[in-house]
Amino acid sequence: MLGRLSRSVFTLRFLIPLVLFVLALTQTGFIAYFSFKEIAHSIDDETKRYLTAALGHLQKSADTAYRRNDLSNLQEEISEQSTDEHMLTSLFSDEKGQVMASLHLADRGLPLQDVLARDNDNAAFLTQKIATLQRSLRGQVWLSEDGNRVYGVYPVELGAAEGALRSNRVGAILLQRDLSQLKHHAYSRLLDDSLPVLLTIFGLMLLLGLLLYLFITRRIDRVIDISRRFASGDYHARVRPQGFDELKDLGIAFDDLADKIEMAQGEIKGQSERIQLLLDSTAEAIFGLDSEARCTFVNTACLQMLGYKTSEQLLGKDIYSLMHPGAEPDTNPYHDTYLKGVDIYVAEDQLCRSDGQCFSAESWAHPLRKNGQCVGTVVTFIDITERLQAEKKLQSYKDQLEDIVESRTQQLVQARDEAEKASLSKSMFLANMSHELRTPMNAIIGFSDILKSGMAGPLTEEQHRQLLSIHDSGKHLLELINDILDLSKVEAGKSDLIMEYFDLGELLDELTRLMQPLVQARGLSLHIEVDSPGGIYSDPAKLRQILLNLLSNAIKFTQQGTVTLRAYGDKQQTVLEVEDTGIGIAADRHEEIFKPFSQVDAGINREYSGTGLGLAICQNYTRMMGGTMTLQSLPGLGSRFRLVIPVGDKAETGGPSGTLERVNR
Repeated sequence: MLGRLSRSVFTLRFLIPLVLFVLALTQTGFIAYFSFKEIAHSIDDETKRYLTAALGHLQKSADTAYRRNDLSNLQEEISEQSTDEHMLTSLFSDEKGQVMASLHLADRGLPLQDVLARDNDNAAFLTQKIATLQRSLRGQVWLSEDGNRVYGVYPVELGAAEGALRSNRVGAILLQRDLSQLKHHAYSRLLDDSLPVLLTIFGLMLLLGLLLYLFITRRIDRVIDISRRFASGDYHARVRPQGFDELKDLGIAFDDLADKIEMAQGEIKGQSERIQLLLDSTAEAIFGLDSEARCTFVNTACLQMLGYKTSEQLLGKDIYSLMHPGAEPDTNPYHDTYLKGVDIYVAEDQLCRSDGQCFSAESWAHPLRKNGQCVGTVVTFIDITERLQAEKKLQSYKDQLEDIVESRTQQLVQARDEAEKASLSKSMFLANMSHELRTPMNAIIGFSDILKSGMAGPLTEEQHRQLLSIHDSGKHLLELINDILDLSKVEAGKSDLIMEYFDLGELLDELTRLMQPLVQARGLSLHIEVDSPGGIYSDPAKLRQILLNLLSNAIKFTQQGTVTLRAYGDKQQTVLEVEDTGIGIAADRHEEIFKPFSQVDAGINREYSGTGLGLAICQNYTRMMGGTMTLQSLPGLGSRFRLVIPVGDKAETGGPSGTLERVNR
C-alpha cells in the first residue's frame, strides 16, 4: 500500500502541471478550431457574394452581346477576371453546350463537358446541373462538398423569336473559384498567432511543476514517512503539520485518524474479550473452522461437553475427527458448509467425548463470510440425550392415548348404532300401533255419523251435542294418528315415492277449490299466482299433502289479510311458495319448527290446535323428492315457505300423464 502511495505522489508532481497544460492546450485548440471555422465561413460567404455580383454583371453583358451579335466585349470582361488568382473557371456557353467565351482563350469552341472534365472530377454532375438550371432559367451559387470550391451558374436567354414572349435558346455563364489556398493562408496565420500562447502556457506549467516540487513534495514525503512508521506498528507516530494550506489540513486529518485507530485498537481488544466472554456464557457449544476444517476457536460449553480442559487441546486440530473417531475426512458435513456456502442442519448425531463416551447431539453449521467470500464455518451443537428420552416417553403416552381413543370410538359407534336401531324400532312400533288404532277410530267416526243422521232413532239436543263432540274428537285423533303414521313411515324407511308425470296446474286448481271454504270462513283472501306451471315428474300425492299442510297452516295462523299460493320455474326446477300475512315466526325458531311435535311457542300451542308434525312431514317429503324447503318470516309480518323441487327427467321428455314409477327413498 505504501508503494502505491509513493508512486501516486511521484506522479502527482508532474500530473498536475501536465493536466493543466493539456487543458490549456485543449482550450487553445478549441479556440483555434472555432476561429478557423468562423474564418472559413466568412471566406465562403464573401466568395458567394463576389460570384453572385460577377454572374449578374456577366449575365447582362452576355445578353447585350447577343443582341448586338458581338461577343468581343463579353470575352474582354471574362478575360479581366484573370487578375483573380483564385478564379479557376469563367466561361459562357450557348444553348448547344459549346464554349463561346472563356478565361482560357483555348477553350473557345470546345464542348462544355470537355472543358469541365479537365479541372473537375465531377464534370458529368456539373454538366447536368448547368442543363437543369438552363431549363428552369434559375441561377445558383453553391459550395462544393469538400468546401474548397465555389460554383456559380446563371442562365442567359439568347434572344427570343419574333412574336415570342420567351426564347428557347438559353446559354449559361459558369464561374468556379478555388478556396483552398485562401483557407490555408488563414489557418497558417491563425497557427502563427497561437504558437506564442502555447509556448507561454508550457513555460507556466514548468514553473508550476517546479513550485509544486519545492513547496509540496517535501511535506508529502513527511506524511508518507509517518504513514510507514504507523503501518509498522508505531501507533504513536504523528505528522504534527505546519503551514496554513490544505496539506496542513491533510496532516491534521491523518493525526486525527491515527488517534481514532489507536483508540479502535484498544476497543477491538476489549471487544474481543467481551465476545469470548459472551461465547463462554452461552449454554450451546460453539466452535469455528477455517478453510482446512481446522478449529479456530471454541467456547467453554464446547470444552465441557467434549471433556477437554483447555482450548489449546482443540485449536488448530481436526475437531470433527476427534468427535467422530474413525470417520473419513470426506464425510465431514461441516466442511461442506464452507465448500458449498450453505447452512447444514444435523437433527441427530453421535459425538464422542475425550474419554470415549458418546452422546446424542443436534448441530447447525453456518458459513462465515467476509466481503461476500466464505472464509470458514461456525458450528453450534447441543446435547439432546434428555430430550430424546422425553420424546420416547411422550411417544409411549401417545400410543396409549391412541389405543384409549380407538376403544372409546368403537364404544360410541356401537352406542350410535344401538340408538339408531332403537329409533327404527320406535318408528316401526308407532307405525304398527297407529295402523291398529286407525281401524277402531274409523269405526267410532262411522257409527257417530250414523247416530247423527238419525238412522238409529231420534236424539235429544243434549245427545246430539255430545255426539258431535265425540265425532269431532275422533276426527282430530284420527288426523293425529295419520300424521304419526306418515312420520313413522318416513323415519322407518317404509315411505315410497310414487313418481308420476302430472299437470301441476290441475293440482293447484284442486287445492284452490279445497281451501276456498276455509278461507271464506276466516274472512281472508286467497291469491293464486301461477307462471306457466306445465307438467312435472314427481309424487303428486305427497306434493298435494305438502301444499295442503302449508296452506292450512297459513289460513290457521292468519287473522286477517291474504294467503298467496305462487308457482313458477324453468325446465330444471319448479318453485312453489305459500305466503301469508299472519303472526309470523321469530328467527331463532326457524329451524326448531321443522322438528316433530314442535310449534312456535307454548302460548301459540294454547291458542292454536295442532300436533306439530305437519312441517316435519313436509320437510321429509321434500327431501325425498330431491327438493328443499326454506322459510322467511318475522313476527307480526307473516311468513313465506318456499318449496323447490326438480322437474324430473320424464317431464323434460314429455312423458304421458299417468305413467307411474315407485321409488324407495
